[in-house]
Amino acid sequence: MRNRVVTAAAIAAMTLTDMAPAHAMPLPQDKAERATLCSRAALVHASHGENADPTERDRRDGLLRSTIDATGYFDAVGLDEEAGFARLAESGEIQQIAYEGNWLTTLNACKQAYSLGAAEPVARLPTDPADRPAACGAVALVRAVGAAGGDAEAASQGVMRDPQSAYFQLFAVFRAGDQDKADAAMSRQIDWAVTTGSIDALTQQCLEAFPAAGRFVPAPLPADRGTAGAACAFNAGVFIGLGGAAGERAKRLEEKLRAIETTFAPALVDSNAKLIEQALTLGPPFDILAACEARFG
Repeated sequence: MRNRVVTAAAIAAMTLTDMAPAHAMPLPQDKAERATLCSRAALVHASHGENADPTERDRRDGLLRSTIDATGYFDAVGLDEEAGFARLAESGEIQQIAYEGNWLTTLNACKQAYSLGAAEPVARLPTDPADRPAACGAVALVRAVGAAGGDAEAASQGVMRDPQSAYFQLFAVFRAGDQDKADAAMSRQIDWAVTTGSIDALTQQCLEAFPAAGRFVPAPLPADRGTAGAACAFNAGVFIGLGGAAGERAKRLEEKLRAIETTFAPALVDSNAKLIEQALTLGPPFDILAACEARFG
């Protein structure tokens, strides 16, 4: 009863070059830091307009120049234009902030601070309700990668460790009907999610769209041994698929469960959808793993 839920491929697909540089408010007080942050956010915004129509590309390029001028970037960092632009695009600095996912939020804060015009429009979830679970699953993946600093294994564990992210991942699979369909649906949303520059805002939209994610707290395992055993076997399969320390714990749990697997509730064993639906009622996967270890380990 092995289950992927979060695939290594989906995490690995979110490479550093695919992701937009990011920072969130508040803006730094230091003039050079603030000027660099704002100018870099404007640079990223301009780079994401490369495929836009000529008018929009020109507008974004103009905003970049206006941001550099308004913040006094070159004077603040003590560099001429050539060296200053090279510093903005410096790979090490880009790598440091690449996974946070909120660069548009920063740019809007900079526009407000320096009176650079109206805020840039923040991304919204898909209007079709059928697309929203996968979109929120993709947003959860981006958040996890950001929290893990780009480490794929840590990100895959982090998705399951964070209650909200875990809920969105499980719910995306539940609504899609099976793992492969969920993977495909989330993969289609990944590029959109990583280029919005407003992951925190999208996360809030997801919580508003699916309030249960904000109430995803541990619940007791079912009293019935067969029902609890099936739930724990499903949970173990999730973590074995993810690997890492939790995966090793799950392997030990799975060995214990083999001795009683004939008692598992048939209605659950034969329905992955019901197992996921049950998991959504039991709470965050890491809490379920600990409860299963206490009960069967």
